[in-house]
Amino acid sequence: MPRSRHFLLLAALATGLLTVPAPAHAAVDGKGPIGWDLYRRLDRLAELPVGVQTEQFSSFDRTGDNDDGFGGRYSCLSTSAAGCVIAEHTGAGEVEAIWFTRDEGDVTRTGRITIELDGRKAVDAPLQDLVDGKLGAPFVHPLVGNADQSSGGVHVEVPMPYTRSMRITTEHNPLFQYAAWSLR
Repeated sequence: MPRSRHFLLLAALATGLLTVPAPAHAAVDGKGPIGWDLYRRLDRLAELPVGVQTEQFSSFDRTGDNDDGFGGRYSCLSTSAAGCVIAEHTGAGEVEAIWFTRDEGDVTRTGRITIELDGRKAVDAPLQDLVDGKLGAPFVHPLVGNADQSSGGVHVEVPMPYTRSMRITTEHNPLFQYAAWSLR
């Protein structure tokens, strides 16, 4: 996640716009706080990871033309029986951000989104329900947003750490999409 987003979330916490209980959690492998721990404790601001590597995949036209998602040709990292794989990683990391747009921000036709972390389904729901906040905390605004709450796209910016593997799949080709994750 870009550093500016970290500071926006920290500002929201500091001003009381977003409140989350602050349980004590030990750092994993001495690499600093992970997931929500990054935002819960302002006294640990100095522990924000520096030099974390970020990977991403998006629907951009690999030929340099303008088919960034209009036809869906470049929207899937791969396809499987479950649908369009938009992100996949083996090893430890954290899902940072997911973004989609189509049909003026109505992502209903993308169908379900499945987010698997360490072989377990952390999310398996219609994408539109997810970005509408219908799954409940932590998947609520401003960490998720639908087209009415953003500039016409939809987003999920809930930190989702994993230790062994991550895979994000949509039921149907999402057309325009972006996913980013950091490596630990």
